[in-house]
Amino acid sequence: MIRRNIHDALLRRLQEPRRFLQVLAGPRQTGKTTLARQVIEAAKLPTHYGSADEPTLRDRTWLEQQWDLGRLRARQHPRGALLVLDEIQKVTGWSDSVKLRWDADTHARCPLKVVLLGSSPLLIQRGLSESLAGRFEIIPVPHWSFAEMREAFGWTLEQYLRLLQGAGMVAGLPKYAHGRVRQRGSSPKLQVMNTALMTAQLGQSFGQVRQDGDLWGRLVESAAGAHLLNTSLGGSLEVTYWRERNLEVDFVLHQGKTTVALEVKSGRRRESLAGMEAFARQFKPKRKLLVGGQGIPLEEFFLQPADSWLT
Repeated sequence: MIRRNIHDALLRRLQEPRRFLQVLAGPRQTGKTTLARQVIEAAKLPTHYGSADEPTLRDRTWLEQQWDLGRLRARQHPRGALLVLDEIQKVTGWSDSVKLRWDADTHARCPLKVVLLGSSPLLIQRGLSESLAGRFEIIPVPHWSFAEMREAFGWTLEQYLRLLQGAGMVAGLPKYAHGRVRQRGSSPKLQVMNTALMTAQLGQSFGQVRQDGDLWGRLVESAAGAHLLNTSLGGSLEVTYWRERNLEVDFVLHQGKTTVALEVKSGRRRESLAGMEAFARQFKPKRKLLVGGQGIPLEEFFLQPADSWLT
């Protein structure tokens, strides 16, 4: 059985004297429930587990019943007990109810330790900040890292990237080359398929980003790459990149015997096209395109699918 690093962190908390609610927060399918069950087994404490992840509505009455079962186990054993409540954010008014019972147990010195699991980090954080300030510790449960995937399943980097691409998140663009062996042996260029993955955590307004030439340029290039990749899915068109030493072409489209090179410019920086010139001398593409700046207007580019630039 594979154990994530988070397992040991949570187990240590449960072996300490009762002080904080432990909150496992993270997206679905990251292994929160499995992790909790592993820790339950390792902690060797009497435990009651309840899940609000059911079709029927879970309300405060349900939470009160689960908590009372946890209290009953705690009173029956000298070492106390553990209460684990899964998908807690689905319970109506959960934070106020948890606060009431946690404070009552603290006052009564009831040795009941509590772990809450939630798959909606925003809702969890809102409930904690509104009602449970000073009473909890959050243990984030992120998606599995490449190191964990390799240890658990023996996956290669290529398999991890294919998984992300299949989920519509990130793709690894291969380096363009005439020889397939050279292409497969090169490092992929990471390309988001949804640009929100880059901008959601920036903490800047559109106006602020627009004034940052370097950042704006990266976002424009990423948006162009996402558009090319998403409009080429399911077809025979390949979206790649090219780089030799300090020379680079942002994107190379290849289908059959036709190759098109694209360079993306935000219009805010003056950059040479030395990479495009070097690529053209070596591979003789059908056409060389400039997107943005004094080339194809961005609005026009985003209205055309990737294969339209090959004809």
